Amino acid sequence: MNAIIIGGNETVKTTIREQLNENFHVRIHHLDPDAILGDHDQAVLESADVILIDLTSKFLNSRLFVKEMKEFSPNAKILVLHIYRENELITPLFHAGASGYMLIDTIHSHLVHVIKRMTGGDEDIIAGID
Repeated sequence: MNAIIIGGNETVKTTIREQLNENFHVRIHHLDPDAILGDHDQAVLESADVILIDLTSKFLNSRLFVKEMKEFSPNAKILVLHIYRENELITPLFHAGASGYMLIDTIHSHLVHVIKRMTGGDEDIIAGID
C-alpha cells in the first residue's frame, strides 16, 4: 500500500507512521501542504492508495483542499483527521471526496480499523465521535 501523510506535527506523523508500519505492508510519503504540486508530489499523489490529511494544520478551506487531493488522486481513499465534532462541518468533507473522518486525538484507537474499512470499500466512515 502507498500512503501519504499531509500536514501534521511531528508527534502526529510519528504516531501514524508507527501504526501503519506495524499493521500494513506500506510505503509512506510525507507531503508539506504548503508545497504540494511539484512534479514529484503529483507522481506520489497519483500512486497513492490512502491519503491521510491532518486538517488541524493550516488549511484555509479544508473542503477545497480535500477536493483538490481527490482530483490529483481519484483512486485513493482519503482519511481526514481533525477536531470537528459537528456534522455540518464533517459532511462537506465527504462531498469533497473523503472516504473517512476521525478525530485527531483518536488515532491510537481507530486509525488501523478505519484504514482497513476504507481499503475494503467502505465509504463515509466517521470514527471517534460518540
